[in-house]
Amino acid sequence: MERHFLFRKVFLLFLALGCFQVSPAKAEDLVGMKVGQATINLPNVKFYLDLSGASGQPLDAVDLANLSGTCGTNTLSITSGRPFDQTGEGVAYVFLVDISRSLNSVQLEEMKKGLRNWIGRMKSNDRGALMLFGESVTLQQDYTASKESLLKAIGSLELRDNRTQLHQGIAKAIELARRTDPDNPVRRAIITLSDGEDDFVGGMTGKEVLDLMREDRIPIYAIGFLQGSGGIKARENLKKLGEFARVSGGEFFEGGQIPISAIYDKVQDKIMRSFVVESVCKECVADGKAYRLQVNVVSGGRRMSDGVDMRLVPTPPPSRETTKAVVEKTGGFMGIWTVVGVGLVFFILVGLLVYKKRKNDSGGKMGSIPDDAENLYKLGWKYYAGDGVEQNVKKAVDLFRSSAEKGFAPAQNTYSTFLYAGEVVSKDEKEALRWLKKAAENGDADAQFMYGSKIENGEDGLPQNDALAANWYSKSAEQGYAMGQFHFGVLVFEGRGRQKNEEEGLRWIGLAAKQGDEHHQQVFEELNSRRMEAGPRRERSPNVDDLESRTEAIIDAIGAGEEEDAGGTDLESFWRGVISKTSAETGLNLISSIEKNKTKTQILYRRENIKGLFFVYYLKAQDWVVRLDIDFGADKDHENERFFDRLQREAASIEKVFGQRLAWEKGKGRACRIICPSGSGGFKSPEKWSSIQDRMVDSMARLEKAVGPVIDRLA
Repeated sequence: MERHFLFRKVFLLFLALGCFQVSPAKAEDLVGMKVGQATINLPNVKFYLDLSGASGQPLDAVDLANLSGTCGTNTLSITSGRPFDQTGEGVAYVFLVDISRSLNSVQLEEMKKGLRNWIGRMKSNDRGALMLFGESVTLQQDYTASKESLLKAIGSLELRDNRTQLHQGIAKAIELARRTDPDNPVRRAIITLSDGEDDFVGGMTGKEVLDLMREDRIPIYAIGFLQGSGGIKARENLKKLGEFARVSGGEFFEGGQIPISAIYDKVQDKIMRSFVVESVCKECVADGKAYRLQVNVVSGGRRMSDGVDMRLVPTPPPSRETTKAVVEKTGGFMGIWTVVGVGLVFFILVGLLVYKKRKNDSGGKMGSIPDDAENLYKLGWKYYAGDGVEQNVKKAVDLFRSSAEKGFAPAQNTYSTFLYAGEVVSKDEKEALRWLKKAAENGDADAQFMYGSKIENGEDGLPQNDALAANWYSKSAEQGYAMGQFHFGVLVFEGRGRQKNEEEGLRWIGLAAKQGDEHHQQVFEELNSRRMEAGPRRERSPNVDDLESRTEAIIDAIGAGEEEDAGGTDLESFWRGVISKTSAETGLNLISSIEKNKTKTQILYRRENIKGLFFVYYLKAQDWVVRLDIDFGADKDHENERFFDRLQREAASIEKVFGQRLAWEKGKGRACRIICPSGSGGFKSPEKWSSIQDRMVDSMARLEKAVGPVIDRLA
């Protein structure tokens, strides 16, 4: 009986398993795609993609038929794709650790536990380095495959500093991650745990850190934590940390819900479950210029796209360390002499062939170097790439400089690139900017775009100036350079640095899009579609009857609230004048009035049909204020602050159009606000009403002109 009962249990178990096999789980749909990192060794281009499903969990598979890519205007040929853990590749990790007392002892031990688990799971071809930041930034452990060394370094960690150089720490980690050690894997990642605060006076700014990520980005996987309940400033710090992670191609993970050590496990799993795409760009040329590498994927009717800016620079020759490693692998004393002997014979044969070719090419004159700048530049690239000559990067850069000194613009731009990067020559950003400007002045389209970009963003000590940036973009655009066309078009479309002209701006963006860049095409389609849906932009409210009815309703509400506190003045008359003048001077839509109390009144306007953004007139007894309120509703503090941040990033250009400094108030009450300078005189000064009305409406018109185009673009 017992055997029979046992048999039934086993049978039912197999039956249940069989049922599960008959109805396999449906594969999760792909809903998110991001380029974590890209590497170039022309003609080969490799992408490391972070894929995510509807549940938010990482995916490691995608149909190659749905993938496409571009490098500038050139199409990439996708050759293969597979999950990262099937490639046999390793990862070079930089563990960036905060040793300030912004952490507590419990968090420190959780972090140590997470790092120990991580190191324990590292593969033989992985490498790890440990960098500490607090009052200074130090490299505690350089890249190593030794788990013992890494664990020892982790064990020695202690909280000892009172200040935090987070920005400098990230910058140094990026520098370390970009180091081309011969034994290190190609894929890199920076892992950090922080509260996002950098309280080191005189240190690097967040903007400087973001600038480092503009090209050849290294993904940062950041774990953020709050101390205590976390105030407004603390949350702002975490947002900045999240921005660093996002812009770098990495990801932000907020702590507090699960143990820190468990988050480290989650991050490591995210990195390992990426998808590697290999492609070929036959038309790409290593000319030292920056191009947009863009990857597109279609899944379930959804189209996703992401990319990164990369400079196409020829692969440098092997380092001495690489040569040494090759010799050591040949096996001891006899191996060395074998390599030397074979190499010597090969060198003699090649030398004879090169001698004969040079002699024929130069009419018997050996060692001739061209005198003209253009040929010096071309010869420089030959030495850099080893094209027909022995590869010699130092000589290549010397030739670039010689050509640059003779006034050849492309050489000036290329030499500037080497000075910025610190490759072969010492890094010198001041000298690099000087050569970049020379190249721009001498007509190099890429240099004109790059110099304009630095002016637009106020980089390298240049004052921010949209008008001057537009001039340089225009010069680049007129030469047919896609990046110049695109950025010039954006400025014209938004009315920054040039008279606002959406049609002309779209024309330039369209010209850039026609050259094949996916990002340019997407922006063109989005802006054009939005403009077509909106129809011709009106300068006045089109429905006069509707305006009048709303005016009467608002005036009635104000009149009903008047009492002796208003000084017996006719507020209805005052507000009729303001509303009439606002209708004539702006394109804002009148919404309603709000009676703060018997002596304070607000009139609200909205731009087009954008909800949650209110242009406000605020009148009191002795003064008045014009402002923009960002209020998307109850329990929407995060959305309010996020949109405020996006606007504040463009504060310089907004204030330039407005003509005065604005007050940027964040998190005071539910709404975030941008406030114009207040004016004297309120409803208790009826003799000044006409002047007050004019000044209020002038402020509102300038505020709309300054912030309106930015809102249209961001909303």
